Amino acid sequence: MIRSFIRTTLFLIMCTGSVFSQKQANFWHFGTLAGLDFNSGAPVVLNNSVINTAEGSASISDASGNLLFYTDGLTVWDKNNAVMPNGTGLFGDISTTQSAMIIPGPGSSTLYYIFTLDDEGGPNGFRYSIVDMTLNSGNGDVTTKNTFLRNNVTEKLTAVFHCNGTDIWVMMHDFNSKVFAAYLVTASGINPPVISTVGPVQEDVHGQMKFNTDGTQIACIRDTVINPIPASYQGKAFVDLFDFDKTTGVVSNPLVLSLNNHQKAYGVEFSSDNTKLYASYYDQTGINGGNSYVDQFDLSAANIQASMTSLGVSMTLPIFRALQLGPDGKIYISKANSPFLCVINSPNLAGTACNFVDDAINIDPGGMGNMCLLGLPAFIQSYFNPAFPNVPCAANANFQSSDTTICSGSCINFTDLSSGAVTSWTWTFAGAGTASSTAQNPSGICYSSAGTHTVQLVVSNGASSDTIVKSIIVVSPSINAGPDVTMSPGSSTQLNATGSVNTYTWTPATGLSSTTISNPVATSTGIGTVTYSVSGTDNNGCIAMDVVNITVEITCGDIFVPTGFSPNNDGENELECIMGNCIESLQFAIYDRWGEKVFETSDQQFCWDGIYKGKLMDSGIFVYYLKATLSNGDEIDQKGNISLVR
Repeated sequence: MIRSFIRTTLFLIMCTGSVFSQKQANFWHFGTLAGLDFNSGAPVVLNNSVINTAEGSASISDASGNLLFYTDGLTVWDKNNAVMPNGTGLFGDISTTQSAMIIPGPGSSTLYYIFTLDDEGGPNGFRYSIVDMTLNSGNGDVTTKNTFLRNNVTEKLTAVFHCNGTDIWVMMHDFNSKVFAAYLVTASGINPPVISTVGPVQEDVHGQMKFNTDGTQIACIRDTVINPIPASYQGKAFVDLFDFDKTTGVVSNPLVLSLNNHQKAYGVEFSSDNTKLYASYYDQTGINGGNSYVDQFDLSAANIQASMTSLGVSMTLPIFRALQLGPDGKIYISKANSPFLCVINSPNLAGTACNFVDDAINIDPGGMGNMCLLGLPAFIQSYFNPAFPNVPCAANANFQSSDTTICSGSCINFTDLSSGAVTSWTWTFAGAGTASSTAQNPSGICYSSAGTHTVQLVVSNGASSDTIVKSIIVVSPSINAGPDVTMSPGSSTQLNATGSVNTYTWTPATGLSSTTISNPVATSTGIGTVTYSVSGTDNNGCIAMDVVNITVEITCGDIFVPTGFSPNNDGENELECIMGNCIESLQFAIYDRWGEKVFETSDQQFCWDGIYKGKLMDSGIFVYYLKATLSNGDEIDQKGNISLVR
């Protein structure tokens, strides 16, 4: 099958500077007593955080950048760094990669969900709690706690806004499984998950998962665990990249990007313009000197794997861990057990132009014991899109046809598979009877000419458009029954059909030695013309047909006595006649099986009708005798049998 694929995408970006307008992610609390404030545009180190978590955390501010609360997945602290009422005993874990995610309740300015994940796929699984900010003098109170959603889960958790700009997708991944579970949070609550079984099995619970900022892709860090014992670890590290439909919640089109052998991976992040993907990983065995790495992939490259660029290499401890995009468009990297954050200053730029800086920010300038550990706070990734909150769904064109290889003269249907809140469809059908359509799912598109014909679909959602082109192969097999044949009565000829088919069927079967071969022998059964039709089928099930005429003629010197007739008033073969073109005289007699003469004539035009002495003769075998003189002087003397069939 020949198939072409062309895609162009237009994405609307409304960006006026490197500092974004959204402020819900302006306060960060992470590690040991560590924090940052981005309200001035550049990160300012905090010295009042009370968090102490080995890995994941989450924090949330209002639209003006005022801190509301933060959590390590176990405890919830308010803006004054005090534990909220009922704010302890959440079922996350300080040793979970992405232990918590805070989601504003759609349609509410005061309710917030805290989603939590247990450590190492533990029994507490995936749960949520609810914070009401109208309580506790506006400082918040945990009103619902640890409602169960799912178990047997990894430590991967990320979120992005739905296409409608109000509802929010919260995504997690099952452990030892290919299953993504996308939970849509709406004003009515948490919907049942949209399940996508796609990509490699996540056989290790650790490592980050992130949406890109417009919600069209999702990336997962993954290890393959060959030997889990750290001293002899023989795993491999990967980033799995997928498409995401933020209208339906479906994950699709996996792409595996390899990092390195003998490695464990941890951090992953997209650039704000979604053209670059970053990952951190490290050598578990010490084979490579205990190195850790930060690499970039260019998602706009023709070969994404080949675009992999090494940005940072740490030859000794501490090692690179979590990655997180900031409100300033920079990507921050935790350096475990260190008072330093690393920074990618221009992550939208390719290669080393992105400007990776090791030990860029000292989070403990006063020597208070502030420390980076493994994690950084988690946020809804849409907050980091330059166009937020007006992030359009990027239109993504796709379709399937009811068949991709069809027979000439056949019709097929097309089904739109596009995503991104598409509102218009423009189809172009090259070589079809219908040239174009604006229906979402056009049907009955017919093709008559053989060849490879393109089908183009252009979709739009008002903010962006996308084009995809695929091919339809139209097959028209050929068959030739051979030239017409003229022959004498009683003779035979071999037919010879040829063509681009592999089965043959002849009709009618009368006079043919076979009806299922290409070259049957045809034997004359009477005077006149018989039209034989031959049809053939090719490997695609397409049928071709042709005909050949076999004409039996009597020439001077030939006399033909039919071997049977059926005088039953059906209008066919009613009479037994002598056939010949130049008979001067004849004597023709017919006898029954007892030797009694039942018919006699010397007139070629006088034929027997099967009646003797006014009585219909029964079916049977009769014997004829014929003597004739032809105009060329030849004498004919013959006898034979005649079958009378009622």
